[in-house]
Amino acid sequence: MLFRSGTISQIVVYKNNTTTSPSPDGTAMVMIEWAANTTANHIGGSTIAKLAVGDTLKAIVAAGTISFDGNDNFSVAYIG
Repeated sequence: MLFRSGTISQIVVYKNNTTTSPSPDGTAMVMIEWAANTTANHIGGSTIAKLAVGDTLKAIVAAGTISFDGNDNFSVAYIG
C-alpha cells in the first residue's frame, strides 16, 4: 500500500453498505488508520463477519489516498 504523506489514511470495511454520501450506512466491521508521514510499508487488519445470503462487504477509503501495488492484496475465507 502506498499513501500520500501529510495526511492520515483510513480504510474501513463495511457490511451491507449501500452509500458513501453523506455518510456510510452499513456496519463498520474493521477500520485501519495510520498517521501522516508514517514509515510503514504495509498495514493489516482482520475481522470475522457473520454473513447471510445477500450480505455484502465493501472497503472504502475514508481519508487520505491509498493505492495498492503488486505485493498487496485482500483475502476472504468462507467457513460454513
